[in-house]
Amino acid sequence: MSNTTLPEMRSALEIKQRFERILQYDYLQGYIDNTRPDADELWLVYTILTESEPPDRAGAITLAWGFAHAGLLIHDLVSLHNTNEEFAKKKRQLNVLAGDFYSALYYQALARVHAVDMIELFGSTLQEVYEKKIASHLDKDNSFETRLAQTEEIEALLAVAIANEIGQEGYEPLLRPFFLYKRLEKEKENAEAGCLSPLIEAWMAENKQGSLFKVEQQRQLEQLQEAVDKQNNKASAFIKTFLEKARR
Repeated sequence: MSNTTLPEMRSALEIKQRFERILQYDYLQGYIDNTRPDADELWLVYTILTESEPPDRAGAITLAWGFAHAGLLIHDLVSLHNTNEEFAKKKRQLNVLAGDFYSALYYQALARVHAVDMIELFGSTLQEVYEKKIASHLDKDNSFETRLAQTEEIEALLAVAIANEIGQEGYEPLLRPFFLYKRLEKEKENAEAGCLSPLIEAWMAENKQGSLFKVEQQRQLEQLQEAVDKQNNKASAFIKTFLEKARR
């Protein structure tokens, strides 16, 4: 990663392109699962950071968040490729390595701007995330609603911690439903590829009516709308635009 100063990002597409340029490894991308955050996710984190941070630091922390988030998601998928088929075994092994690679990238991004406070925050928060994931995984009898609540907390935990660290505590009501909505999008893609997570299996075991994705994503959009109606800041303005696109 270059040591040059990151310029101010002017669009979601710009920050997504910068993120992707760092990950241009054809062999790696040919085998590992795509858990990279989308432009909306990166832009929301960046928008919140620019409320309190200069552009260079805001950009570096956003990239670090993206790498850490991708690493967390790819570790979730390792167990879903648990077969003896050769391609699946290779993919599982490379997913493990990719998770470690993402961890190195997030640390490098933070170190580049000397964000010692964020290095400490990321370390402690990611440890908390792993502990919560393990606890959820070990409890095989969790209901769907319990797993959904756990997923909501875990998906937003790092972004919420970052917002709180920079004095933007009011963003949690936006971040939690937003990132759960995004996680459900990824769950849908994985399910279509034959990878059923414990969340989807819990939904199926309880014989829920309708589509998990339609029902729960609609509920998250409603919660986002409620949160947006109570706020007036740069991030809420972005969420309003996001809601308009999601409802089309």
